[in-house]
Amino acid sequence: MQEEGGCVGDSPLVPEKASDTINDSEGAAIWYSKQLVRARAARYSFGIHSGIRYQWEKHRGDLDRCYTDAAGVKRIRVFEVLIKKGAVLSNDWEKVSDHHRSYQSFPSDLGEFSTTIYAWEGQGETKWVVDANNQVIPGMRKFCSLKADLSRLRSSLREQRGENGQRYWRVQYHVVLTFGRSNLQARLRWDENGVRKEGPITVLPTTAY
Repeated sequence: MQEEGGCVGDSPLVPEKASDTINDSEGAAIWYSKQLVRARAARYSFGIHSGIRYQWEKHRGDLDRCYTDAAGVKRIRVFEVLIKKGAVLSNDWEKVSDHHRSYQSFPSDLGEFSTTIYAWEGQGETKWVVDANNQVIPGMRKFCSLKADLSRLRSSLREQRGENGQRYWRVQYHVVLTFGRSNLQARLRWDENGVRKEGPITVLPTTAY
């Protein structure tokens, strides 16, 4: 499994690194201090622009933001938090998010997975990434992009029936985020005939902090 370079380093994901210089005579204290140094706390909330199923009770005032996917499902794009502000990201931290892609006709090429991770620097919480005019809202900043080739998932492509009985094709996969060596890393995970498979995701910085 190949892991691509991260987009964090000395970034808003982590505060300034604490000093790890302590009394060498305190073996237990040295070990404990290193655990604290390796733990990183997110400065902001990080997430993606995600399409969730439209619910009238929650989104009745936002019908103009809706779209219909290949399955005939009405969806609305919101800010899906992957890393909450203040969350401690230790070396063994892992976040798995579910993804899928639907095709109205049988695809000759599955294409590329691509998404942007955003940092929410504003006050409180937000459910939006963009406003009604599709402009990124104040306080929301593009942080990095994730890209991956989906060609290896062809055997996981499944024919489905949509809301109105229409035929479409769907492939499901997961994006796994980890935090090692002070870098955010990502990889693709999917099921192939009952066997877990993984592949690389390229992480590309999109903004400077």
